Amino acid sequence: MFSLPQRLTSTSVWHPLQGPLVDWPLALCDGSTVDFENDTMAGDVVDKDAVFENTQVHFNPEQKWYYLSNQMPEELLIFKNADSEENGGMPGEFIFAFCFLCSIRRT
Repeated sequence: MFSLPQRLTSTSVWHPLQGPLVDWPLALCDGSTVDFENDTMAGDVVDKDAVFENTQVHFNPEQKWYYLSNQMPEELLIFKNADSEENGGMPGEFIFAFCFLCSIRRT
């Protein structure tokens, strides 16, 4: 494992271009519910110009998954993709896109 000179985090903001989103909503998994040793495996991504490794996550009924039903374009999902700090999350979170779901829905 390599060491970074400073902490690196990545956060995404996602929303549909049109709504309500009925087909193919973005599903997010709570990373604290993933058994890293048993639910994941390394996978290679091979591109024309680069090869790198990511992590495949296999479903486990103990995992908690979330999605925003009938999401509208003005409804944002904000979630942490990565955190290089070891206690910033689950092992390997640097290469996962797991949910720390933050959404505000008007009633």
